[in-house]
Amino acid sequence: MIESELSKAKDQDLISSVETMKRTAALARQVAVQTGTAIVVSKDEKACVAHGG
Repeated sequence: MIESELSKAKDQDLISSVETMKRTAALARQVAVQTGTAIVVSKDEKACVAHGG
């Protein structure tokens, strides 16, 4: 499901999951910066390494 489809879902937990994933990703980036750890992210359907610091 893509984000626009999720907003039409009947299950409130499924709808809320998008914002939860965004908050979790932001926290993961913050921890990566604090610890100097690289993380892998998806951009344009390709895996990219994002360096944390």
